[in-house]
Amino acid sequence: MASIELVELAAPEPVADRSAGAPACPVVRSKDGDNGGLERRASLTAANNGNGADPPQVPVAAPPSPGAVANRPVPPPDRGRGAYLVLAACALAQAPIWGYSLSFGVFQQYYTAHSLRHASPGAIASIGTSQTGVLYLAVPVVSAVLTRFPRLRPWCGPVGLVVAVASLAGSSAPGASGVDSGSGAHADGAVAPLIATQGVLYALGCALLFGPASLCLDDWFVARKGLAYGIMWAAKSVVGSGLPLLVAALLARYGLVATLRAWAVASALLALPVLFFLQPRVPADGRSGVVASNDAQGDSGETPSNGQSGDQHSGDEPNPPSSVSSAPGALSSRASLVFLRRPLFWMLMVGNTVQSLGYQMPNTYLASYANATTTSPTSTPALATYTGPLLLALSSVGSVPGALVMGLLGDRLRNTTVVLISSAGSVVAVFALWYVSDVVASTNDQSRALGLLIAFALAYGFFAGGFSSTWSAVLHEMKRRDSAAHTGLVFGMLMGGRGLGFVLSGPVSGALLATAQHSGGSSSSSSSNSAAAAAAKYYAPLILCTGTTAAFGAWGALWTLGQPCRRLARRAVGVLCR
Repeated sequence: MASIELVELAAPEPVADRSAGAPACPVVRSKDGDNGGLERRASLTAANNGNGADPPQVPVAAPPSPGAVANRPVPPPDRGRGAYLVLAACALAQAPIWGYSLSFGVFQQYYTAHSLRHASPGAIASIGTSQTGVLYLAVPVVSAVLTRFPRLRPWCGPVGLVVAVASLAGSSAPGASGVDSGSGAHADGAVAPLIATQGVLYALGCALLFGPASLCLDDWFVARKGLAYGIMWAAKSVVGSGLPLLVAALLARYGLVATLRAWAVASALLALPVLFFLQPRVPADGRSGVVASNDAQGDSGETPSNGQSGDQHSGDEPNPPSSVSSAPGALSSRASLVFLRRPLFWMLMVGNTVQSLGYQMPNTYLASYANATTTSPTSTPALATYTGPLLLALSSVGSVPGALVMGLLGDRLRNTTVVLISSAGSVVAVFALWYVSDVVASTNDQSRALGLLIAFALAYGFFAGGFSSTWSAVLHEMKRRDSAAHTGLVFGMLMGGRGLGFVLSGPVSGALLATAQHSGGSSSSSSSNSAAAAAAKYYAPLILCTGTTAAFGAWGALWTLGQPCRRLARRAVGVLCR
């Protein structure tokens, strides 16, 4: 309970209706800094006061102010019912947000064989890459806006859900862009409406749903941030492990229109509980975007009565886990953008972007590649239908432990070490498994090539699929260097760089395949044994690009590790020049 101080006021000028012996009215002033110096005048009466002595002063309790309600005790981070509910909600949100992009390899195979069979593979791939890329690019913008204006957060998720469901349902209309209309699509221009609906609009809706979810998770988890993000990305991989097989079965039995509409309804049903449980740990003042906390200043802007400033931590010292600077909503007055001026951040950002450019290629083309190199017209229908979706599912299965392991390592090791582990494992998986499988497929040994593809899907899913979980180590590093850095904003910036790589992935992969086709490669299979060899030659540039970009994912880590060598070299040159 707030302590009460009674301040005796000087007696005012006598008035006609006041008795001469009446005492002055005291002021009840709360010493609680949360009330901001609230003062209330309380009248006191003298009962049985025959000798004119001052009566005992009894304060009148004031009702709680809005500031006191807003400054309720903040739940502890990293544990408790609220933290676990938010983590569960963020994990569930991965299904409607990422489900379509994780299954797009199946849609790519369907479009190529049916409704968009006359369009180029690069144009069809742009549907999926634009969806993933725009989603990643929009997240930093959404995060910055919601951090500055936290009162928009309750509205952002519902609006995003409506946009995503409406765009997906609209793209499934019979006859739209020739999809299942019987007319076919005979040019790349027919793909443009699908890029606009299934790509851009659907991605914007998912970004509006993902933005508040990621900010809420960043608010509730501080010391165990890497584990929390690892669980979230692992949930995304769980979705990708089962959904491609389900989508393939639905497409084979019901067609494209029914499949898209069913996914739109399922997305709405899965996202509704998420919107209910995404509650911030620290309540935010919607008027200024400043987080209300136990050590926050009062409404009047005065320093709390204990004589200490509301922000007791200087910019040079790390804040404790429950500090205001670690919560969303503090960007406008407390968060720092100094990390944008650090070379380390941009080196890591460059590696993140280049790695993303190649990471999307297996997700987009692996199903088509497997169908062209490991099956033939004489294969059973089940093998031809489910080989590609099975490989995509296995890649997501490998990503589940990969995301968890990389997240745990991010909480314990330096960011450079975690990034190197993920990048090195990805490079080995691409060149030692996928490229070797491509060479084996060119010799028409389809069974052995399929075995290598299965091993590649699991290994690449573990190392490359867990690359996003290495961001927790980057967040810890930026927070260590600048205690006022807003980790939610840093996370959004990293997602933006990843989105840029995904957007570039579509045109780059299309250009690589076009070059390979001019060199004699072919993406289709036939009854001849040379078809698999032609397909292997057709996809070879794509494999080389994936492995090279995976190696560049460690650019930032190698640049950091090379700093001591560069310093020694400069000193050696200086000594020699003397």
